[in-house]
Amino acid sequence: MANDQFDQDAIRDALTSGLADRYRVDRQIGRGAMGIVYLAHDVRHDRPVAIKVLLPHVASAIGEERFLREIKITAKLTHPHIVPLLDSGEVDGLLFFVVPFMAGESLRSASQNRERPLEEVLRLVREIGEALDFAHRSNIVHRDVKPDNVFLVDGHAILGDFGLARATDAVGEKALTDSGVTLGSPGYMSPEQAFGARTLDSRSDQYGLACLVYELVTGQLPFQGGDVAGILRAHLELPAPNACAVNPDLPQAVGKVLQRAMVKDPNGRFRSVLAFVDALEEAANVTRPAFSFTVITVITVTVVVLGGLAVLVGTLLSR
Repeated sequence: MANDQFDQDAIRDALTSGLADRYRVDRQIGRGAMGIVYLAHDVRHDRPVAIKVLLPHVASAIGEERFLREIKITAKLTHPHIVPLLDSGEVDGLLFFVVPFMAGESLRSASQNRERPLEEVLRLVREIGEALDFAHRSNIVHRDVKPDNVFLVDGHAILGDFGLARATDAVGEKALTDSGVTLGSPGYMSPEQAFGARTLDSRSDQYGLACLVYELVTGQLPFQGGDVAGILRAHLELPAPNACAVNPDLPQAVGKVLQRAMVKDPNGRFRSVLAFVDALEEAANVTRPAFSFTVITVITVTVVVLGGLAVLVGTLLSR
């Protein structure tokens, strides 16, 4: 324990001195299997940020060159429902990345193990699904879809913790597991991830999202109780339970959609996360919002272009 505390103090001291011209490190706000998160102040832009520093053994397994290369790709994930990556780098041997400090509460704290209205759940899941689909089309798999990584800002879902997704894919789960790192969260882990598959695709995130939805509409996880090994064994061996057995008010069709998204064989799931979300909405007889992110983007670009043409024409006519 004393050594662990010394390591944390040493990491903070190195981070504080190495980034003094850019960030003012305040305090530790979280720690996971892969790193420590600090609340800091962005000196140049006068805003709060969160700095995640990789633990030394994780940084060693990934490697500085691979980390810096892969995180550049993650930084291109610009989407209204994804927490953006602001900065990254290396300082005094420490690998770090910076994201905005999310002042809103997480979906976990907002839910507090209670059932949420189905219509509200589907609205949030649509936003999370669009974020995941955008990442998947950039060949990025999240690997840890859970309520703790979803933030609620003005009632909308923002998916975070994409920072190490590409680097994790590049190095492989086995290399990280061998270094003592456990990737993902047992309650939401797909069978193939629990089994330690070398590569994962979008269908693994679909499974995790289905577990999240199951929890939101029933107030409990599909597989729970016992130790971590027991939960992982359940993901690998037991058939997905029907959410309707826990929440009888759910339409039976919704329960069946969730079960399909949680089948053991990835080939039996939906072809994409958005196909899963579409099926959920259809099963619940919910009309999809008329204006999606894509439609709004096209309209915005069109307005900007037309506005620019109007200015250009006005300038030419005034000459």
